[in-house]
Amino acid sequence: MSGGKRYESSPAGLVGAMIVTLAVVIGFVAFRGLNRDNPAYRPEAHDYLKSAGAYAENRDLAYPSRLPDGWIATQDGKVDATGAWVLDLLTDQQRYVGLREAVLEPRLMVATYADTKSGLETDATLTGPVTIEGPVRNWQLWQVPGGDDILIGEAGEEHVMLFGSPGLDRLKELARLLVVR
Repeated sequence: MSGGKRYESSPAGLVGAMIVTLAVVIGFVAFRGLNRDNPAYRPEAHDYLKSAGAYAENRDLAYPSRLPDGWIATQDGKVDATGAWVLDLLTDQQRYVGLREAVLEPRLMVATYADTKSGLETDATLTGPVTIEGPVRNWQLWQVPGGDDILIGEAGEEHVMLFGSPGLDRLKELARLLVVR
């Protein structure tokens, strides 16, 4: 053997080393957490009115003439793969609201855009008609158990759907701001 003395290990020494290592890692994470400044994230507001106006030149389109105070559009408004016009919004309380307009039956719109169940099936329930003052007066109210409220109305030959988690009163507020062009 060479001249060095060999370190003898024991189960108690191994456990002690693991405890010390864990304490160092927890201390480091706590130190970083206390000294980090996480800025509040607020998505950039987009001007959806320009894209809505351009899109409405070719077909009737229901879109909000303005947004309730504090709400923002998180994108410009676009057409998705199914041909639906898509607008995603955030409320002043950072709650998601979606607007979709498409030539799809209401149940298919719910299954495609607002329900988490896969495929063309839906757990959402049609709970009744709702009348809201505005260019789209007659709406269907759908509800996903433990999830979104969904309003679907007819705008010309298409259906417009408002859905999200801000509550039914906030969706009705948005519905009153719609224009059809």
